[in-house]
Amino acid sequence: MKARLIILSFILNSSIILFAQPGLLDSTFGVNGKVTEYVPDYGGYSAKVCIQTDNKIVVGSNFGNHGFSVIRFTADGERDNIFGINGIGYFELGAFNAMVIQPDDKIVCVGYTFVGNTTDFAVGRFTSEGLADPTFGTNGFVTTSMGPANDNDWCVAIQPDMKIIVAGTCYNSVTQKDDFAAIRYLPNGNIDSTFGSNGKVILSVGNYCYDFCSSVLIQPDGKIVLSGSSCPVPDTLLTGNNGGSSLVRLNADGTLDPSFGNGGIVVTTNGIGSCASANQVDGKIILGGAYSHPVIWTKDFALTRYNSDGTIDSTFGNNGITLTVFDSLNTAIIFSLSIQTNGKIIAGGDAAIHYVNGDNQYAFALTCYDQDGLLDTTFGNKGKVLTTFSSEPENSDGAYSGLIQRNNRILLAGYHYMGILYPTYIALASYTTDLSVGIITPYSKETSFLIYPNPIHEYVTCKFELSKPDAISISLYDLHGKKIKQFLSNVHRSIGQYEEPLRFDGSIQSGLYILTIESGSGRYNIKVTKY
Repeated sequence: MKARLIILSFILNSSIILFAQPGLLDSTFGVNGKVTEYVPDYGGYSAKVCIQTDNKIVVGSNFGNHGFSVIRFTADGERDNIFGINGIGYFELGAFNAMVIQPDDKIVCVGYTFVGNTTDFAVGRFTSEGLADPTFGTNGFVTTSMGPANDNDWCVAIQPDMKIIVAGTCYNSVTQKDDFAAIRYLPNGNIDSTFGSNGKVILSVGNYCYDFCSSVLIQPDGKIVLSGSSCPVPDTLLTGNNGGSSLVRLNADGTLDPSFGNGGIVVTTNGIGSCASANQVDGKIILGGAYSHPVIWTKDFALTRYNSDGTIDSTFGNNGITLTVFDSLNTAIIFSLSIQTNGKIIAGGDAAIHYVNGDNQYAFALTCYDQDGLLDTTFGNKGKVLTTFSSEPENSDGAYSGLIQRNNRILLAGYHYMGILYPTYIALASYTTDLSVGIITPYSKETSFLIYPNPIHEYVTCKFELSKPDAISISLYDLHGKKIKQFLSNVHRSIGQYEEPLRFDGSIQSGLYILTIESGSGRYNIKVTKY
């Protein structure tokens, strides 16, 4: 696929503004947008990625057979060998499932650890530089028994007060199935006894298959949303289609929120196993995972959206559900969800592309949807992108985590597998979005278009310089492309420097906008915030 690149030169310092088609590999990252890195004892099949405040990239996964590991890369994809011990931080305990980075850049990893013949919740915290954090638990590690048998924590989130919510599953010896389970820790690793019952919440959501809690969200009002999949009815016809997406919303103290669903619980028999979730700014909740077709057992990328009260949002997709089939073997799963500042939804995961020696071989899979749940056909190849790290058909790649970076690029993380005789590699890929705008200034490092202050209260100054006479227009657009205000319209200016005062009056509400300056030479966009 060739990049559709529009180059517009504008102002004195020979600045060139680059607008790239969204969904392309970001050539400024790694080698042509990709990074693969071999780390001894690294288990990439559970890789998760987070970003520290200095834009460095942290990838977490299993270390050896039982252990947590974290590796760090620079923002442009170079391995950071000053991190941890010889470039890696690890605990030789536990099996890794998920990771989050605190506001102070400390790294919290969760999973499980064996205690005899059963498993307990396991939480390990690293310092910002990849060493075991001595201020957390015992030498940085905490284990907790949730029930009488196997416990496994699959997800983690940090509250604004730095308390840690860990959620997953707990075996129910009565139903002989797994239940949703959550626990809250204080910043030092002690259990927060004010949450639920002595710090724990255990809930049976559906009794006809194993409950699987795969994701946890903290909402702006402090409420906690657990999501995953459950079976609310028996599978009397043996179709394998008696389950679907499930959500639980808790109050900040761990009690069920009666204003959500049926007493705080929502179970939908939609055939969608949920693996990821995302909060919208309007309070709606998006779940992503895979729709399992009964009998034929193929899987599609699947999204479903719920209103803030737990009801299905019928305005989204097809009566609340969006399914996407890749041009592959019809086996694809969403493992990560992100929402851009313009409201578009980014879903990452993997999709089968080859069938070799009796096994599916996979590629990184990426999609973009508009706010109504429809594929954004301007993204990638009609809304879809498949990425492989080798041309060999027996190789396999899967993205188990993803996010939107501060430069508006999409970052996916996972594994690159080259066959049983070879090690598994860390794999990273970076992609452009429709908010990715690059600026190249070949002859000067000075900014050719300056807006200050930003964020904006009421008055702002737009400073620019012209190398030839031109007609200038300055406009303000919302993130949907609707023009909000016209400040200047084809006003003629001669050669020289200008400082245009602009007023963001009361008609412009607080929020994110795009300020655009246009001339006969081109167009320049800058994101601004009104508060």
